[in-house]
Amino acid sequence: MAISGAALVRGMGSGFCVWWVLFGGAGCAPSSKPAAVVTTEVSLASLTVEDEALEAEFAALHTSTTATVRGRLVSYGGRQAYLSLPKEAQPHAGVILVHDWWGLDKNALLWSERLAGEGYAVLAVDLYGGRVARNIPQALELQHYLKPAFAEQVIRAALSFLRGGTEVQVSKIATIGWSIGGEWALRAGLMDKDIAGVVMYYGKPVGKSTPLHPLAAKLLAIFGKKDGSIPLVDVTKFQQRLEEAGCNANIQLYDALHGFANPSRRNYEGKSAAAAWQQVQGFLAEILRPAPEI
Repeated sequence: MAISGAALVRGMGSGFCVWWVLFGGAGCAPSSKPAAVVTTEVSLASLTVEDEALEAEFAALHTSTTATVRGRLVSYGGRQAYLSLPKEAQPHAGVILVHDWWGLDKNALLWSERLAGEGYAVLAVDLYGGRVARNIPQALELQHYLKPAFAEQVIRAALSFLRGGTEVQVSKIATIGWSIGGEWALRAGLMDKDIAGVVMYYGKPVGKSTPLHPLAAKLLAIFGKKDGSIPLVDVTKFQQRLEEAGCNANIQLYDALHGFANPSRRNYEGKSAAAAWQQVQGFLAEILRPAPEI
């Protein structure tokens, strides 16, 4: 399926990170025990030349006009989404991907393929009903008119597709999203206690009116210290709420701006994006991959 000249190089995630996110127990639950919430300022010192080369390769796909992606559009519950499957192995787990405020664009499709390269069945949902923003005013408009009830329907239908569809059936599911998609990746975890993990890239923390204690999933929350739309004071408040709710979360801070992991946008920062991708690989592997046989 040709997508605006997008390209995919298989194996981009082949050397997945040996770093494992160490969490104990379940996600959030009202508890008198100390919360398992850790906040880390991520250093880029451990990045290797190979790490940076793989990230550069991924970034280059966003401007390529010579290759195609392997996934395809599928229909489910009256909606459409982009389904990416591993090239060879049967997927053992699924990932629901929620796009940023631009919509289900080339970047979202390439991220789907990147995650499928890790062995997951990836369903990239469309919160905008086929519309993709071409500029900031359009993105603001699409985000503004997104109705929460509609977004919930889209995500619930996606969960049903991955768990009991005719094309793919998985027992473990994680969610991942960026910006508004990061917020909805978290909200999905609050909606469904069986979601195993949530990856939230610079998503707006939910307000006090939304309780966090339903969250059973483990959370990896990634923020930029230079993010003007989500200042560090808001991240600190979010951390406090997670602790009060007894959540199991890892908050990571990068010396970067909002949107730093999107190679198609001006705030992209390759080294921070590469380091964050390492953490995401390890997190998803820890919660989704089958335990090794002893």
